[in-house]
Amino acid sequence: MSGWICSYRQIWESPLFAGDAQRVGVWMWILHHAAWKPTKFRIGKDIIELARGQVCVSQRQIEAATGMGRTALRTFLKALEAEHAIELKLHQGATHG
Repeated sequence: MSGWICSYRQIWESPLFAGDAQRVGVWMWILHHAAWKPTKFRIGKDIIELARGQVCVSQRQIEAATGMGRTALRTFLKALEAEHAIELKLHQGATHG
């Protein structure tokens, strides 16, 4: 991975992140793992193409990388989706989200 992303200081004032450094860390982790150009990605036997801004990752990978627990992560991902910051999609045939 290479390149950079821009981060606004006002993130700390957002109701999604205020007072919760772990949520900011998870958000930054997701942003840093997003494709910055069209990228082919392998899931099992399938090859998918990620568009710019998309990330292909499991919840378990996020948990392991950030230390956020399963329940807290699921709650946070639902909050991000409700705010239209992310759109969650399952790969067809995936046994785990």
